[in-house]
Amino acid sequence: MLFRSPLFLDGSSCVLECPTLTFRNSGDRTCTACDPPCLECQDSASTCTACDGSAGLFLEGTTCTTDCAIGTFGDVTSGSCQPCDGSCADCDPDATTCTACNAPFFLEGGACVTECAVGFGNAMNECQACDTCETCSGPAATDCESCPAGGTTYLTPTGTCASCPAGTFPDDTSQECLPCDNECARSEERRVGKECR
Repeated sequence: MLFRSPLFLDGSSCVLECPTLTFRNSGDRTCTACDPPCLECQDSASTCTACDGSAGLFLEGTTCTTDCAIGTFGDVTSGSCQPCDGSCADCDPDATTCTACNAPFFLEGGACVTECAVGFGNAMNECQACDTCETCSGPAATDCESCPAGGTTYLTPTGTCASCPAGTFPDDTSQECLPCDNECARSEERRVGKECR
């Protein structure tokens, strides 16, 4: 029976564990250098198990990278690419600081939410501030859903907050421009104390 030593040749010394930047090469029983940029490797020179974090490298699978794949982030504690929180499509610098969201969520201030806050509207799955609106479906001036209560602007039929156009009158209760009835529009009479234009 042939006895095989558990030791590996490292330069001119026999060692049980190979030093950093090398791996235990079972073929010739030597400590063989890892391929850059591996800090540590296993079974082959190019199978990385650790990367140089001080160089901004993260372990992704068995390779070192500066940019982790979408849906993962570079975790400085572990030195590897880790998955983002379930609501995040992408994140940085940690699992819960989202930079993009999975449907049906919207990105708002680094978090994925199911509904944008008042004063924000959805644009390309991201909550963005409404233009001049109280509430909106997006950031454009024509995305208004309601106008500031008690203000001098009203929700127009085109989705803007502005003065009421011809054929409508401002309704202070709903803060909307409501259509004048035909008789009011023709005779320019007042309706509910407001002038039809």
